[in-house]
Amino acid sequence: MAAPPAPAAPPVASAPAAPPTASGEGRGIGAARSAARLITPAVLKIPSDITEAMTWSPIAHFHIDARGIVTDVELTNPTPNPQLNRSILEQLRAYRFFPALDEGKPTPSTIDVRVGLKIS
Repeated sequence: MAAPPAPAAPPVASAPAAPPTASGEGRGIGAARSAARLITPAVLKIPSDITEAMTWSPIAHFHIDARGIVTDVELTNPTPNPQLNRSILEQLRAYRFFPALDEGKPTPSTIDVRVGLKIS
C-alpha cells in the first residue's frame, strides 16, 4: 500500500505593495523614500471667454514642504496670456499634498503634476 501524500505547504501571506517612490516605482516593503501625493483635485477653473486654454495642457512644478504645503509653483509650459497664468498659479498655490517621506519622515520635495482644465 502506498504512503499517503505529504500535506500541502501552508499558503504564504503576501504583503501590500509599497507606495511609489519619487520615480514612480515601488521599492517593496520598507521603502526608504516615497514621493509627495496630491490631495486636492488637479482641475483648474478657467473662464469660458478664454479660448486659448482649451488647447493647453498645463504641467505645474510644485515645491512642497514637509507639511504638504506648496511653497512655490511654476508652470513648465505657461500660456501666452499673463492674466490667465496668474489666475492658474493662484489656484495651484492652494493645492495640498501628502508630503514625501524619507526613512518614514516627512520631507520637502518637488513634483510635476499634469493639471486638468474645467471651462466655467
